[in-house]
Amino acid sequence: MPAPDSASASTASTATATTTSAASPAVVKYQQSFHATPQELKRWSRQDKIDVLRELRRRPVRRPTIALMCASDVLTSSGGLGDELYSILEQCLIAALDCNEYDQAAKCFAQLQKQFGAKSTRVRKLRGLLFESKGDFDSAKLLYKNLLIELPTDQFSVKRLVAMAKASGNYKEAINVLEKDQTYKDEDNNTMSYQEMHAVDIACFKELTQLHMRTGNVERAMFYAEECILCDPYDYSLHTIHGELARSVGQLDRAIAAFSQSIRLNDAPNNTRAAFGLYYSSCDAVSKGESKQLAQSKAEYTALKVTAAGILKGMYAGGPMSHVLDMALKKGEN
Repeated sequence: MPAPDSASASTASTATATTTSAASPAVVKYQQSFHATPQELKRWSRQDKIDVLRELRRRPVRRPTIALMCASDVLTSSGGLGDELYSILEQCLIAALDCNEYDQAAKCFAQLQKQFGAKSTRVRKLRGLLFESKGDFDSAKLLYKNLLIELPTDQFSVKRLVAMAKASGNYKEAINVLEKDQTYKDEDNNTMSYQEMHAVDIACFKELTQLHMRTGNVERAMFYAEECILCDPYDYSLHTIHGELARSVGQLDRAIAAFSQSIRLNDAPNNTRAAFGLYYSSCDAVSKGESKQLAQSKAEYTALKVTAAGILKGMYAGGPMSHVLDMALKKGEN
């Protein structure tokens, strides 16, 4: 009889092997599609392509080339699809827009509009995407704003309005869509903006952080960065962004605390951004010397600088860019 620890290891190994081998054929084909050439995809059976499309709809991934190739082949014959036909048509339409295949997108849209009618909310949203793809932003804006009048809680329309404003470089308009435009009404007819209505929407806070950074409003960007951290305190990248914003306005102690927390949450080599932030913030603090604006002594900041340099060396150890790091650290010494 094996020892208990050996038995446990054997059981775990067997479980892992069983899980791997238990992957459904649809999942296997989905994974293979990422590495398949267009010629190989063409040779797959119709059912394999349907399975790949189902997996793409089920998962939060965007593979427009694969989706368009599979959907185009599947749609050559609609037999056996039932109501799934319309999901595939919508999938094909969006993939076609991503791949700049406007004629294919228009064909899919015509079939969906014929089935559900021009007044269908979903069809109207797809029409808005078609307007955007043609560069007819005025028509798209009008469509989305009309949708918001009918459906004040529709997040899709708000996000498309923000996306169009960003694409045209009008970041202040994008901010207004989220912060100021009075879109929603409660039962007492009090109006609220998107940001007020979705008070814990971390995606909205992240967007507003980036938008305010682009407009140079660091104070508001820091406010939303902190809101992001309140929503997800264990996301190391949020602390890194907060640290960068704090350093940009000279709040070095705040920046050092944020970068340190980011490294505590993730000290792997993919977090060099926070490590560099900690190193250069410490360098800035050392160069200031003794100051009432800083909470610690110059010696403490010097020690922190050495610690940050050690973290960076550990992250780059054995890598091809270690000599570049040495140059960067020498620059920090000056």
